Amino acid sequence: MDERTKQKQLWTASNVQGGALLIYRVIMNVAVFLVVFAIAMLGAMTAVFAAAFDAFIHNGETGGISPDFMETIMETAMDNMGWGYIAAVVIGLLILLLWKKPCWFVEICSPGEKMKPSVLLAAICMMLFAQFFVQVFVLLADALLGSFGVSITEFLEENSASTDSLSMFLYITIAAPISEEILFRGLVMRSLQPHGKQFAIFTSALLFALFHGNPVQIPFAFLMGLLLGYLTQRYHIGWAVLLHILNNLVLGDLLPRLLEQFPHEWGDLLFWLLLIAGSIGATIYALRHRDTIKRIWNDEPFQNWQLKAFFTSPCILILMGLCSIDALLVVALLLI
Repeated sequence: MDERTKQKQLWTASNVQGGALLIYRVIMNVAVFLVVFAIAMLGAMTAVFAAAFDAFIHNGETGGISPDFMETIMETAMDNMGWGYIAAVVIGLLILLLWKKPCWFVEICSPGEKMKPSVLLAAICMMLFAQFFVQVFVLLADALLGSFGVSITEFLEENSASTDSLSMFLYITIAAPISEEILFRGLVMRSLQPHGKQFAIFTSALLFALFHGNPVQIPFAFLMGLLLGYLTQRYHIGWAVLLHILNNLVLGDLLPRLLEQFPHEWGDLLFWLLLIAGSIGATIYALRHRDTIKRIWNDEPFQNWQLKAFFTSPCILILMGLCSIDALLVVALLLI
């Protein structure tokens, strides 16, 4: 097959996958809006009826509706917005099931090589190394921007998705890892894999990172995407799901809650010691297997026609543009 034909086929495949992710993005936004709107309307109607009933019981003498009732209603609606994300996951997976048929789900779950405990431990260490890399990046950025009164750490604490509500806890720790692995490793990477294994891992990781829409999360998500793509391609998508859940549930939720029980300095120290230990483990593993890593990396080097086909696909460009706008909005909020 000549290069022009291969480029055209990859262009089409990239366009299809980009379109699928755009549809999922629309479903997610609509589902979240409808859930928040429905809960807000229900809360407002409940408050109005309660005030009317109170007036009826007391012959019109009532304190009426509290001035801050809309603020309370919106807080309740936002606390339950996770149900919108979960609804989007269910709808998206149902559409994917109708599109790809059940046999496709069996295909993406086909086993590869048997996972060794040492490899799984190394993967966990690499996840910690990625987290260490991002934390150092945040500290350096804070030091650089501190003179302008900007703190990325405080911004992240104020604007990060909270797992305090049941809906967001279920979404972030369970639903998101499963759906994102099916979408980015099962759909995108598997579809682009015939056009180059390393290329498929790289591009699926790039889209996975941009999809998060947060410039601070993007580097970590990209590194994680490379790791999860490799695990899926060589072993099984289940290992990628497991590691994704481990990151979101343990590192993102349970560990911070545990460290909060310690004095502030001790909690930070234990967190950094864990990241450093994982980074050392990842470095030792990489050095011991550097020849294998080099061979895998050089197995299918990127070709110009691959990059040209992918980065000229209309749906990919639209998706990347929307994700970039999200990231710029986050930067704007940070600077305000």
